[in-house]
Amino acid sequence: MAKQIAHVKGELLRWARESIGMDISSAAAAAGISPERLEAWELSDDEKPTIPQLRELARVYKRPLAAFYLPEPPTDFMVPHDFRKLPGDTPAPYSPQLRTELRKAQFRRQTAIELADEIPTAAFVGSASITAPPEVLSTEIRRLLNVTLEEQFAWTDFYDALNAWKNAIEHLGVLVFHFSEVAVSEVRGFSFSQIPFPIIGINGSDSPPGRIFSLIHELCHLLLGQSGSCDFEERSQIPSHESRIEAFCNRAAGAVLVPLHALTNEPLVAEFSNCTEWPDDRLNYLAKKYRVSTEVILRRLLIAGKTNEAFYKARREAWLRERQGSTEGQGGFMTVPRRAVRTLGQPFIRLILDAYYNDRITTSDLSEYIGVRIKHIPDIEGLLATHNRLTGGDR
Repeated sequence: MAKQIAHVKGELLRWARESIGMDISSAAAAAGISPERLEAWELSDDEKPTIPQLRELARVYKRPLAAFYLPEPPTDFMVPHDFRKLPGDTPAPYSPQLRTELRKAQFRRQTAIELADEIPTAAFVGSASITAPPEVLSTEIRRLLNVTLEEQFAWTDFYDALNAWKNAIEHLGVLVFHFSEVAVSEVRGFSFSQIPFPIIGINGSDSPPGRIFSLIHELCHLLLGQSGSCDFEERSQIPSHESRIEAFCNRAAGAVLVPLHALTNEPLVAEFSNCTEWPDDRLNYLAKKYRVSTEVILRRLLIAGKTNEAFYKARREAWLRERQGSTEGQGGFMTVPRRAVRTLGQPFIRLILDAYYNDRITTSDLSEYIGVRIKHIPDIEGLLATHNRLTGGDR
């Protein structure tokens, strides 16, 4: 039987490979072919893959087969230049896994725009300025989210807090997605500030306190009309514009999560007003009350003048060493319906379900958009109907 040749352009094969951030050798190894053959397919008009070989490349590059038959390589979205990373991690080329998650997020956003009956305005995007005092802006953010301190203190655990913050942000017209195939060391969170349907992506392998901070940090990026994020480290040298934005978002996020007036009025803080070295049990108590990390609490105490830079840096370095190799936040088994709800968020799934029941998409489309078999749809609908706080946590 004659081989079925795929009559595709080499430039499209090269575009698909480069767009996911793979070199010739790694792509060829993943597809089970030689680097020389793949290079020949990309550069020569005479050398072509077979249909099965093209299907394998489509699997490796996370592209539909039809993408290789486009007239010319499309212009992909611009990848944000910075992300919220673990402190101390240096910038590196984006991994194929990260590029895939960014592309998925943009695809979902475009799907939402096409299927939504009503487009949320998300008027808050770009409404803030980096010249605003972070402590003042934090008050406006809490008012925007409609989250009171009383509600915050009533949350039962970190997952309850994560879900509550996530739902409050989603109510603003933001699509919040979880992803888990990217190492936390590469990225903890990202954001796209386009209107409508701005995006926040959160690494589901991060700890719950880490995800909470990333959520608010990325929200601050959206208020500034900026995409992307970086780390929790504020530099002492003359900062670049990007570093100033990161420092601002870190400061504003900490102020949202732990308002300074509330912290300084805590009996525990007032009792030890002259304390500069804080025992872990006191930091843990405050972290549990506000549902943040102990590092966020200590940073806020530093800003309040309740500790000094030397103690803060020493404790922070110790926490970073303890965190290395930790599996906290990776969680255990999660059912397919619950994982779908966590990954996509309630607004996106409800939008897809509404489009299906209004005969605007097919059963096949429904399954593809949500990423599950049709048999799981009733359980997903049950999750959406029974509880409104299950989209951010692992339970």
